[in-house]
Amino acid sequence: MKDMIAKTRAGKRPSRPTDSGQSRWLQGPIWDVITSGWHDQPKQRCQLSDMYNTFSLQSQQTAESEIQREVNEMNEVSSSTSPSPRLT
Repeated sequence: MKDMIAKTRAGKRPSRPTDSGQSRWLQGPIWDVITSGWHDQPKQRCQLSDMYNTFSLQSQQTAESEIQREVNEMNEVSSSTSPSPRLT
């Protein structure tokens, strides 16, 4: 922990994870808002409300994407088993 504090005080910041499981969630706006909180000057850091809005929007988009993926999978299964109306 002391090593991490010393590195932070020296201006060093963590790099974006490259592991596919972790980096998947740290793309684009999410990573940008995380790193915007690391500015040396506190007044230049993003506001908590900006972080909240970004995370809320990303969460909603992720949920919508997951729902659409599940609907697509259900359509694939139903079209291979019997002719029925497709979900959209």
